[in-house]
Amino acid sequence: MPLTYQLVSGTGGSLGSKSENTKGMMGVVLCKPSVKKNDRLTCVPRRMGAESEYKVFTQEEIQHLISVEKRLILILNGVVYDVTDFAQKHPGGEEVLLSNAGVEMGSTFDRIHGKTTRLSVSKYRIGRMNTARSRVTVQSPRTQLSGPFALTDTTVLESEVVTEDIRRILFSSPEPLQLLPGGYIRVVVQVPEGNFAGEGCFSERCFCPILTSETAFSIISRRSADEFFYNHLFSLQPGCSLKYAGPFPPAWIAEKDKALQSEAIDSRNVLLVAGGTGFVPIYSIAEYLLESNTADVTLVLSIGSMHQMVLREELSALRAAYGECKNRGVDGHSCNSECHRIMRFHLLLTRSKECPMTLTDNVHFTRFGAEVVGCLPKATLAVVCGPPAFTSAVVEAVVKGGICHEDRVNIL
Repeated sequence: MPLTYQLVSGTGGSLGSKSENTKGMMGVVLCKPSVKKNDRLTCVPRRMGAESEYKVFTQEEIQHLISVEKRLILILNGVVYDVTDFAQKHPGGEEVLLSNAGVEMGSTFDRIHGKTTRLSVSKYRIGRMNTARSRVTVQSPRTQLSGPFALTDTTVLESEVVTEDIRRILFSSPEPLQLLPGGYIRVVVQVPEGNFAGEGCFSERCFCPILTSETAFSIISRRSADEFFYNHLFSLQPGCSLKYAGPFPPAWIAEKDKALQSEAIDSRNVLLVAGGTGFVPIYSIAEYLLESNTADVTLVLSIGSMHQMVLREELSALRAAYGECKNRGVDGHSCNSECHRIMRFHLLLTRSKECPMTLTDNVHFTRFGAEVVGCLPKATLAVVCGPPAFTSAVVEAVVKGGICHEDRVNIL
């Protein structure tokens, strides 16, 4: 669904906009002109459509429903839904709905949910969007996450080469990031001059920061087809500056998941599955669940080969503290009353036969599918992060394998 991102000055004056297709959390956005201090990033729907028998809403009317009537409005593929009465029942928590109030999120919804859920949501339908473009800023009455987004200046402190295609970049933090496990920031960079996007444009993408101290954080970035963004990001040297927005909450929050909270604490097991650098937010969630004594964790990482692995030292430390043999006796009960949570770790290598037994005994030389699912325990719920094709395959395998119900599978 095309979205228009507007760059709005700190005094409220519009500096222009340019539309570009956006795909999910990791979508690329092009705007014009360059970003300046105190600028804000605003997202508004561009083009929508649905059947004619429903009420046709303008963006101004959507804004009125949200801000004045205090309704929770979602827009899925141009169709308008009022989910106010459903929000507290949402298996993924109310926060994810609030953070997407009033903005088009159809592609994300279709990717995450199955046919049954897509059909059941129809009872909340109240109309469709018109085709006119609006410049209204959408804000939820109960959260400030829908935009506009304040931009913060940061400076590169260090850039570490992990592999040819992966960088770990350390940034300064003007103030401590109030980051939830799995939360993210939007990093904004200037597009190099001469790029096809046009002079003065910029691009933004989302990353899960790794907090190293109160005054610094790092991100792990893997090069992709978005060359103008990553060529610039990978070329940054200590002292270079850029901007970021956030932090923002993840799509899944443990404390807001009713399925998890209703489960007996000693029976909780959360399946966490990551593909590639999607391991960063998944790892932060795993660490939190274990350290906070919230749930046991079954952690699955899928990568091509060992040289693509990130956070290896952090994972080794977590496994040393919470590995299955460390904290449970042979009868499966806790050996340490202060730390009785366990982590089961499975590593999937899809392009290599290298066997790193120091990390785990559970190594699979295959993609995530029925063979891997057969080795996993039942789970209270699952959280998945990775490329779209990967997440779709994981969701299908987890549901078919009976690990947990489809409504309990969450995608970051």
